[in-house]
Amino acid sequence: MKLTPVTAIAALAGVGAVLYLVGAFDGFDLAGQDVEEVPQGVPLFEQAVLTLDPRTWDFTGFLDSTDPMNDPNVNAFLKVIRFSEGTAGPNGYQAIFATRGGPNFFNDFSDHPRVAKSFTANGKTLWTSAAGAYQFMAVSDLPSGGTTRVNTWDRLRAKLSLPDFSPASQDRAAVELISEAGALNDVKAGRFDQAISKCKGIWASLPGATYGQPTQKLADLRNVYQQAGGTRTA
Repeated sequence: MKLTPVTAIAALAGVGAVLYLVGAFDGFDLAGQDVEEVPQGVPLFEQAVLTLDPRTWDFTGFLDSTDPMNDPNVNAFLKVIRFSEGTAGPNGYQAIFATRGGPNFFNDFSDHPRVAKSFTANGKTLWTSAAGAYQFMAVSDLPSGGTTRVNTWDRLRAKLSLPDFSPASQDRAAVELISEAGALNDVKAGRFDQAISKCKGIWASLPGATYGQPTQKLADLRNVYQQAGGTRTA
């Protein structure tokens, strides 16, 4: 565009308006917190552009504090459960229960894989459909006919209106199980040992569980929790 006196005046007026706004709202952002300072030596016009760039805004103040998925202690506790259940690896959300050679994996997150596996506990041969990061069980066909009966995932999916078996849905369902056990407030408050004790009836690998399967040491789980960013108060 050819620069004329009129366009030059208009451009200067636009820059002036931007600089006025920057001056008027200096240090303010939508979250009510100070925005990141612009590095020294950056021309004033570029400072204005940087300040008005949405990519530099901090929206953390808008996170729903009532949503347990935004609580660092909840997320750290979920990491503990995945570690305890042997699903803390990159494919943990795709894990299918296995007693030898580590877990098997599924690829379709549209629903629980519904694969029944046999195992021995307390001298008895049992069947489980445990799958995913938190080893949820769902009604699944047995090789000899009939189905498994434990329907934890089916119940939670209906209760929470979960759309699929994706990692996000699995996390939500796990938090609901923690809540149903009366442990969610303990988790949020950092009462780690109490929360573990209340959840031992859900996950067979937690200390104190009596399902006849190997359990983890409480000290090891405390370390995982703290490394995952959890704060323990008791």
